[in-house]
Amino acid sequence: RSRAAFTAFLKAMPFVVPPFLQPTCGESKRVAALVKHSAGLWIFFGRNPSGAALAGRPEHTDAIEHSGTWHVQLQGSKVWTLRPTAELQRSNRSLRGVRPVSLRCCVGDVLCVNTRLWWHRTRIPGRCPLSLSVARDMYLDGTTPRAPDFTNVRGHYATRAFPKGSVVFSADEAPDLELPRCR
Repeated sequence: RSRAAFTAFLKAMPFVVPPFLQPTCGESKRVAALVKHSAGLWIFFGRNPSGAALAGRPEHTDAIEHSGTWHVQLQGSKVWTLRPTAELQRSNRSLRGVRPVSLRCCVGDVLCVNTRLWWHRTRIPGRCPLSLSVARDMYLDGTTPRAPDFTNVRGHYATRAFPKGSVVFSADEAPDLELPRCR
């Protein structure tokens, strides 16, 4: 929650705003002013010394209110698998029948995705000593971001204390933590 630490981290990044969100010569300042970012960052890291891919969280969507998130791969690589939600297919007929698409993000790559409208999962390829990416939530409609709380609106919480080392549930048994979807 330190503003100074957040600012220092941003200065160490390759960019604060990815090039595709920065205004070009022909764009007005008014249009560029519509792009806002949350005052927080997501940092994802992991390693995979084995030869087989290491799966992350199973396919899911996120309960978000912003326009999407951009992810910059800073070290190693990560493979994303994306497919459109029914909501996105209804609003964009050209996406109907689209099969899942996998793409590998390598150092310097930036992925921009609305994780509410795209089902997604990630995996770290085999023999990856470190996969490190940073993500930032963005608003493309001029909305002023609220303070980030980095929690789901609804979630599951323990109702009692567990002894250290207890396994509450495994990834395969994880409860559905997403919000119900509107039709």
